[in-house]
Amino acid sequence: MDAEFRDIFEMSYEKGFRAIIDEASWYLRETPDALTSFVATLSALPNHYERTMSTFQDFFGFPWTIKWRRGWDSNPRADY
Repeated sequence: MDAEFRDIFEMSYEKGFRAIIDEASWYLRETPDALTSFVATLSALPNHYERTMSTFQDFFGFPWTIKWRRGWDSNPRADY
């Protein structure tokens, strides 16, 4: 469980939020209304940590799919 929380923490900043939206746009590419709703729901949350945690809770494994597709390593704040 600690590893999962570390992964969530690594994505809890603006660049991580943009990566979540980018990944969601790929998964929801055929349903633009669902994407708009998803982004609006996450944007209404008060901070990036809550956005990332909500994504993890609602779509288990979703943030880790992003890390795999982006090739992120132990330095998530690096500019890829």
